[in-house]
Amino acid sequence: QAALSWTASANPNLDHYEVRMAPGPIFDAATVIANLPPGTTTFSTTDGLQDPGDVATFKVYVVLTTGNEAGSNSITITRP
Repeated sequence: QAALSWTASANPNLDHYEVRMAPGPIFDAATVIANLPPGTTTFSTTDGLQDPGDVATFKVYVVLTTGNEAGSNSITITRP
């Protein structure tokens, strides 16, 4: 299970957070696995990590009401 946490965005135009996941150790071909409201700073998932040895890479995006977005650094997790 991936347990992600982040610092809340101080941007007054924050609309929501998006958690995106890409299978494997490189963040490409990512899909949105969660849309989270402002005030949320944690998220847990097993997406991409169903079997032992599975690897998935995640990013949290700040999505603004203007349509702009910015992603966090990626984190890669390997299921034991």
